[in-house]
Amino acid sequence: MFVHDSGGFSALKNGPVPKGFEYKSVKPWYAQMEDYIGLQPKWVEDCNRTFNYRQ
Repeated sequence: MFVHDSGGFSALKNGPVPKGFEYKSVKPWYAQMEDYIGLQPKWVEDCNRTFNYRQ
C-alpha cells in the first residue's frame, strides 16, 4: 500500500497514514474547484507547449 510503503498520505478524511504521522505537522492545500477550472486550460497549454504535445 502506497501510504505505508512510501510514507505518503491519503487525502480522504480518516484515511490511512504512515506510522509516526502527526496531523498537526502537515498542512495540506487543496485548490478550490472554481480556481482549478479557471487555471486548467492555461496549465494544459503550457504543458503541451513544453513537451511538444498536441502541437
